[in-house]
Amino acid sequence: MKQYILSHDIGTSGDKAALFTVDGEFVKAVVAPYDTDRPEFGWAEQDSEDWWKAVCVSTRELTEGIDKSLIAGIACTGTMNGCLCLDRDGKPLMKSIIWQDGRAGEECDELKERMGMHEIKNISGIPLSPNFSVSKMMWVKKHRPDIYEKTEHCIQPKDYISYRMTGRFVTDPSDACMYQCYDVRNGRWSEKILETAGIRKNILPEVIGSADVAGYLTKNAAEQTGLLEGIPVVAGAGDGTASSLGLGLFDKGTEMISIGSSGGASMVIGELTCELEYGYPIGKHVSDGLYVVGGAIQSAGASLEWAKKTIAPDIEDYSGIYKLASEAPPGSNGVMFLPYLQGERTPFWNVNAKGSFLNLSSVNTRADMMRSVMEGVAMHLGYVHRELQKYEKTKLVLVNGRGTQSELWCGIISDVLGMEVRRYPEAGMETSLGAAMLASYGLGFVKEYRDFTDKLGECSVIQPDMENHRLYQEMLDYFIGLYRATEPFYNQIKNKFLLRGEG
Repeated sequence: MKQYILSHDIGTSGDKAALFTVDGEFVKAVVAPYDTDRPEFGWAEQDSEDWWKAVCVSTRELTEGIDKSLIAGIACTGTMNGCLCLDRDGKPLMKSIIWQDGRAGEECDELKERMGMHEIKNISGIPLSPNFSVSKMMWVKKHRPDIYEKTEHCIQPKDYISYRMTGRFVTDPSDACMYQCYDVRNGRWSEKILETAGIRKNILPEVIGSADVAGYLTKNAAEQTGLLEGIPVVAGAGDGTASSLGLGLFDKGTEMISIGSSGGASMVIGELTCELEYGYPIGKHVSDGLYVVGGAIQSAGASLEWAKKTIAPDIEDYSGIYKLASEAPPGSNGVMFLPYLQGERTPFWNVNAKGSFLNLSSVNTRADMMRSVMEGVAMHLGYVHRELQKYEKTKLVLVNGRGTQSELWCGIISDVLGMEVRRYPEAGMETSLGAAMLASYGLGFVKEYRDFTDKLGECSVIQPDMENHRLYQEMLDYFIGLYRATEPFYNQIKNKFLLRGEG
């Protein structure tokens, strides 16, 4: 009989639980949602107990009717660069500060003054930003010293679920890199960064391989999830790494562009060249000798979601939004949108950045505005893509995320890049598949990750319109120029006139 791998993706809006056979065939998936609290502008928190409840609910629903003895392994993935503080008994001391949270700006500046941003980048591979975990830990120490003093563990979402399943505190290299206090060259926590930041090393988890067994399902966890005690739980990887693995980023020059709530462009490289360019994070690939360099956008699909609610609340679903946007020509009749609704990471690293519609006139329509939102996201990703060529020349572009289910958006991305892009029909399952791949490989069911390359189906190819490409290349220079021109204004005004507490 077939055996199964259970994967959990602890995402921003919920846990996606998926079941695969050990050789990577998709069986089914369910989602258990949970909420994000935003008590102040720029803050984003989640209750870790909600994650665990979602995992228990989704596991029971997913495995209903399945012989539990056939569950051969479990692997987790999830959002990265968070900060969940636990006491000596593994109890949460506060809600988890998640990846979207930008409250630690002052602490980030302090770290910059003490050590210098270039030295931090050259040790960690990560540009200095309040979005990463070390600045968030500094914030807790400064503003909640009572909590910091009781903190015995600071971990990420997937690692919290692994702890609840096995009782062991571990992480993998992909999540360790996003703490920004991990020595990416030497594969260990950086004593220098931690000492400069004033953070105790002993609160950080042990780092093991992404495909290594973290532990085995305890009796208590088995009772809560409806599974059998003793199932091996593999360490897994952060969602960006798992997604790239599931999509097939095995070789140098393979690039992934994603559009989910957030988004990004990342590429496999063969050499660790931290000093090449300051603004782009570099982390470990799951394969030895390879690394991944990339850049993110905070509000990718989230920008379109905001535009839908604000500009076209009468349109019920996204197919209607895409139809509306398609009524505008390439270039959106001159309207340009800066998609920085939640600040921005790569390459600007500015929590004060905001979204803007620019070059509006009385002749423009909401179709122009809607298309400009999609083009603005693609422009930012196109700029990141352009900069990544300094590390390695792109040979192949794969797209993923729910936004790339849109033919229009894929076409815009292809036109901006001037390259064909490939999309798999099972878009949205690559992160879950990546986690399952790590479990199957780590438990010895497959010999190499490439054994899974056909599991997302046959990809479709979107060819660029080179006339549109020439238009977008000209627009891209204006796009970057517009951000640079407005950046001093954003930094000066910050949140001065904000009346609502919610970001």
